[in-house]
Amino acid sequence: MFDRPCQVMTLEGSYEDIGRQRAERMLARRTPFVQYLLARWGVPAGGAGAGSGAPWRCLARTLERFCPQLLDETRGLARGLGVAERDILAAWARPGGGAGQHGACTLFAVNVGAAAGASPLVGRNFDLRQDDMDRCLVLARPRGGPVTLGGNGWVGLADGASDAGLVVVAAEVDAPPSSPGDAWGAARGVARGALRFPMIVRVLLETCRTVAGALDIIAQLPHMSPFNYLIADADGRAAAAEVCPGHGLELRWPAGGGVAATNHFVSPRLAPLARPVWLTHRRLRIVSEAIAARREPWGVADCQRLLARPGVVQGRITLWSEVFEPAARRAWYAPGPPDRNPFHPFSLTSGETYDAELAVTV
Repeated sequence: MFDRPCQVMTLEGSYEDIGRQRAERMLARRTPFVQYLLARWGVPAGGAGAGSGAPWRCLARTLERFCPQLLDETRGLARGLGVAERDILAAWARPGGGAGQHGACTLFAVNVGAAAGASPLVGRNFDLRQDDMDRCLVLARPRGGPVTLGGNGWVGLADGASDAGLVVVAAEVDAPPSSPGDAWGAARGVARGALRFPMIVRVLLETCRTVAGALDIIAQLPHMSPFNYLIADADGRAAAAEVCPGHGLELRWPAGGGVAATNHFVSPRLAPLARPVWLTHRRLRIVSEAIAARREPWGVADCQRLLARPGVVQGRITLWSEVFEPAARRAWYAPGPPDRNPFHPFSLTSGETYDAELAVTV
């Protein structure tokens, strides 16, 4: 069974140019998922919309402080779509749904920590129960900024790597709200300019080169919702950052040459907050046991096989799968379940321009 092809694209120029190019691609594609995004930003089928709210100013202040180049990109996106910049920011500032309704992901880093003599590797399955998701892989070469490569780059990045050798992947955690009707402290998050996870991934890749630098920034950022972030760098350092708005941050470090995360918290302080979803404990157990049992350095093919293992891959819910090589500045991307789709290599440093569609088997 085949699904809508994955679009692979290269965007280049100033950040504002890249924003405009994103708009052009979206308007040309107009898949159901893209249509959903355009409607949120006030772009119905026939033209531009209007309207904003105070939260967009708070979000703009957050981006101005941590990553002002994303405001330049947003300006280009808005101009390309024919809407006001504040309308896009206002949509980004609105809280979204939870992992318990839709998503599940598996993350791991190997050949890291005490086993960092071999080339570090990061594996990731992106799992989401959403039939209309539009897969895209974006290589961005902004003037004056890092080259980045990541999945679903219409808005922020769901995951990615930079030519500095940093990799950031994320998995949503279903934690109940602190009070009835308050989605993870969403009202407080909007007031203080909290970021959704795709923008957090972008901020880290745009501004950091090492795990230490990324952990410093992620501890300062205001977060919209609970997430696990797995971060690794070219020198073999890695960490899993467990983040829950209103409850702070806990870090987990590699043990036995690797570290893994799925859709629940593991740290003793945050673990009681999370509700298990989509066999999250089972997936973490399978991956953690594989890491602990390994006596030799991991290779790319080993990571690909682990991502495709029964109990890890989630059938058609696995929308894409990736293996990142931080030191080689390379990524391997399967545009669907990795037991049914081949991995394609992409380089962040070759200077190659990617513009293609990848067939998807589900």
